[in-house]
Amino acid sequence: MKEPTAKFTVQCWGCDKSVTLPYESFEDHQHKIEVLKVQGWRRVLFGPGAEPWFCSEDCALYSYNARKAKEWWGNHFVNQYRNRRLKWMIIFSAIFVIGGWLLMSAMR
Repeated sequence: MKEPTAKFTVQCWGCDKSVTLPYESFEDHQHKIEVLKVQGWRRVLFGPGAEPWFCSEDCALYSYNARKAKEWWGNHFVNQYRNRRLKWMIIFSAIFVIGGWLLMSAMR
């Protein structure tokens, strides 16, 4: 067997537990990640670009960081939707006001 050429570290976002594993190729790296998943490690998708590792389901569901991330990303998407609605409401209101102003000035 070849000597490992590199190492990678996976750190739990909930409790800061970490595991460092050596690997020698991309396939070996992927295999080690699959072994970690079998051992209970998991990634949780909170939003685009936010997919941290957790060492267990308990950390993924109940840790302080996981709860805060769920809360933040939930509010982020809700606020993003509200901001989009608000933007369109302002645009249509402006069109209505300008149109009314032009109509009133044309009637004079």
